[in-house]
Amino acid sequence: MKSLSSYFQRLFAAPLPADSVAELVRSRRLNAAFQPIINLQTANIRGHEAFVRCSAGHALSQGHELLQAAKQERFQRDFELACVEYAIVGWGRQHRQGQLFINITARSLVQLESEMGPGRLSQLLEEQCVPAPRIVFEITEHSNFDRLPELVVAANRLRSLGASIAMDDVKGSEGSLHVWLQLVPDLVKLDKRLTTGVHQDPVKHRVIQSLVKLAAKCGNTMVAKSVETADDLRALRDLGIDFAQGYFLGSPDASPNDLLNQRARGVISENWAPRKKEYWFNAPYSV
Repeated sequence: MKSLSSYFQRLFAAPLPADSVAELVRSRRLNAAFQPIINLQTANIRGHEAFVRCSAGHALSQGHELLQAAKQERFQRDFELACVEYAIVGWGRQHRQGQLFINITARSLVQLESEMGPGRLSQLLEEQCVPAPRIVFEITEHSNFDRLPELVVAANRLRSLGASIAMDDVKGSEGSLHVWLQLVPDLVKLDKRLTTGVHQDPVKHRVIQSLVKLAAKCGNTMVAKSVETADDLRALRDLGIDFAQGYFLGSPDASPNDLLNQRARGVISENWAPRKKEYWFNAPYSV
C-alpha cells in the first residue's frame, strides 16, 4: 500500500508498542470487510459499507474497539485517515460496482483536507480505479461537534470532487435534526436504537415515520441500519425506507456476495408494490 506508507512514514520513526493501534497501521495488520446495502424496492445491492478490522489474533478485533483505542493513544486522526485508504484500496482491488461507504468522524473529516488534501484523495481514487461518485463519506459523532460550519465546508469540498455525504446515527433529537438541516446530507442513516425492534414498538414506528417524511421533503435517501430480523425488515420496508443493511441482509465480508440472500429477498418481495419516486444521492449507477 504505497500511498499509505508514504503518508504515515513521518509517524513511525521511533519504535511503537507491539499492541498499539499505531503499530497495527504501520505493520499493515488491518483489513477491510464490506457489508451490503440493499434497495428495499428491487432487492438489489446498491453498495457496501467498509468496516476496517484487525487481523486475527489481536485483542482489538472490531472497528469501534480500534477507534476507542486510537483515541486513548491520541492517534484517532491518523487511524481514521488510514482507514479511508484501507477501504478504498480494498475496494479498488476487487473492482466492484456500486457505492462504497466509508465511516469517518466529524472531527476527522474536517481534518481530512488539511492532512490528506483533496488532491491526495483524488490521486488515491485514480490509483485504485475508483470513480469519486462511488464514494460516500459517512459522518459519525456529529451531534455534539462544535465546529459545524467547518464540517459543512469540508463536506462540500468532498462533494465538489464528486463524492457523496451521508449522516450516520440519525435520531429524532434536536442535535441530530440541527446537523441534518445544516449539513444537508445526500443520505441519512437511522440510529440502530430506532430500527431494532421497530416492528413491535409504536413509538419508534412514529418517529421513523416522521423522519421518512422529512427526508422525502429534503430530497434525502434514507437507510436503516442494524436490521437483524424479518419482522423489522418488513416494518421498515412498509414505512417507506429506501435502503437497509444488517446481518439479516448480509454480514460484512472481505469478498462479499453480489446477490442478496434468499431469506431477505423473500421478505422484501412480500406484497411488493413500487413507490412513485425513489431518491438516490448523486449516483449515476442504476440498480
